[in-house]
Amino acid sequence: MALGRRGWVAVVTVGVLIAALAVCEWQGWPFLAKPAERWLAARLQRSVSFEQSSLTSLRLQLWGGISVQAGRLEVGNPAWSTAGPLLVATEARLKLRYRDLLAYRQGGPLAVESLEASKNNLNTLTFQ
Repeated sequence: MALGRRGWVAVVTVGVLIAALAVCEWQGWPFLAKPAERWLAARLQRSVSFEQSSLTSLRLQLWGGISVQAGRLEVGNPAWSTAGPLLVATEARLKLRYRDLLAYRQGGPLAVESLEASKNNLNTLTFQ
């Protein structure tokens, strides 16, 4: 079965897209780190920051769920709180499942599959 010109263009286009996605996944989607911070900050209504360290590069993986690896993860308290950040995790890895994100989008709580860190500080809320 011979492919016509359009068929070969489609095959090459799909191949290039697959290769581009594979390279981005391998590199850790570095251009999506700041948009991910902004998205999480907007959804959680508090500041979120991912930072790279000398030991851990900033990586975002999207295959099989969302995984963020960062030298430092900081999640702020609500604006009305007088406490410092709610969470500061060093050498952190955060995993979210797509089904939990869909449930969150439909009004459920944002479930975190796992949060690993070599060191973390969790502050409690203080009310004014």
